Amino acid sequence: MEAGPVVVRDARPGDARAMAELNVRGWRAFFPRLVPQALIDGQEVEPRVRYWEAHLPAAPPERTWVAERAGR
Repeated sequence: MEAGPVVVRDARPGDARAMAELNVRGWRAFFPRLVPQALIDGQEVEPRVRYWEAHLPAAPPERTWVAERAGR
């Protein structure tokens, strides 16, 4: 099944939750045995959502990009 093209665009505040969830999932998937487990266990979505909501409207030269497929 074809999932459609990948679109790369500037991130928007509305992307904050998906970005935060992906970041936390990445920590949990890739860092075991590389960093203390307590650090991994301490990763939470909500603080990251708030961070991204506050920082995504920043003007250039600070830019954050997202890749999406089929609106996700």
